[in-house]
Amino acid sequence: MIRSLFTIIYLVIGLVVASTHHYLGHLNGASQIISAILAVVLWPVVIFGGNLHIGGLPKVKIKTKH
Repeated sequence: MIRSLFTIIYLVIGLVVASTHHYLGHLNGASQIISAILAVVLWPVVIFGGNLHIGGLPKVKIKTKH
């Protein structure tokens, strides 16, 4: 009973923290959904300044010789 109550409170706090740090705003793609889930579960990391936003591949410019 106490364990499940603690889990519910932990997840509610995670939802609030994730919401205030803009993880729940636009859940259009898989990476945004995964970022939101990580932010809810790992909310202490978010509070201490961690960035759990998962992006796609970085855009790299390839220089070619002419």
